[in-house]
Formats: sequence, structure tokens, C-alpha cells
Amino acid sequence: MSLFFVNLPFVSALRKLPVVPLPNLLLAKFRPLSDFYLTGTLAWFIAVGLTALILFPNLSNAAIWFLLGTTLIGLSGFIVPQIVFHLLVVRAQSQMADFVHRALRLWDRNPSSLKDLNEALKAHSMWVFDRADITSLLIPELVAAVGLILKSGVVGQHP
Repeated sequence: MSLFFVNLPFVSALRKLPVVPLPNLLLAKFRPLSDFYLTGTLAWFIAVGLTALILFPNLSNAAIWFLLGTTLIGLSGFIVPQIVFHLLVVRAQSQMADFVHRALRLWDRNPSSLKDLNEALKAHSMWVFDRADITSLLIPELVAAVGLILKSGVVGQHP
């Protein structure tokens, strides 16, 4: 839990730092941090799933609230830093656009330089994480929920 709660001041302070106007550079630098958060959250979800399977013999209200609460805590450990990274990348993209706008005012009427400026503005992504990251986070949580349902005997009971 300390990963999630002690880390919040760091992420909050990171949000306030100035950024360089190079969004692709930020994406490359934030990727290892994103991988760290992904690994921490994945370990969290595996631990939550195992705990739920061991502690709750039935799918009771307590089990549902436990899974919901721990899922929200776990997702916040990944999503909050991703939102901060996204805001920093957007800020860098905006600064780059301002730079290009100023350069256009001084444009030397060379079409190749206009193309180069336009290419500089193209960001491949505005988010650090990939779809595979989200999938790898949700699989352990879904396995825990399905395991609880199967363990409680809800599936397979006939009237």
C-alpha cells in the first residue's frame, strides 16, 4: 500500500515541474516509470486475487466490497501516474506547437522547412501506456472475480 500512498506526493510534485517541449522524449523517459507502476499494480492485483480466493469461501457482500475497494486502490496506482504523464506530454506538445507557431512567423518561405516543422508537431501518442498494459492489469482481477464466483458455487447450481 505504501507504493500507492507514499507515491502520491511524488506524482503531485512531478505534475508541477516544467517540461521540455519534446513530447516524444517525455514518452521515452516516462515509459520505464510506467512499467514500474504497471508491475506494482499487477503484483497488487495478483495478491488481491489470491487473498480473495483464500479468505472468502462464498461470494458474499463483504467479498464484493473487498474486491471493489482493492481494485480501485490498485487501479489508482497505475491510472493516476498515467494521467499525470499524459498532462505533461500534452503540455510539451502545446509548447512545441507554440514554438512552431513562432517559427512560422519567421518562416523563410522554404516548403521543406514547413514540412519539417509540421513533422516535429506529430506525436505518435499522447499516452505512455499501451493497450497491452491495461489488458495485463485486468486479467488477474477478472481471474480473481471468476474464481470467487466458481468457488462460491454460483455457477453450476441448478434449481
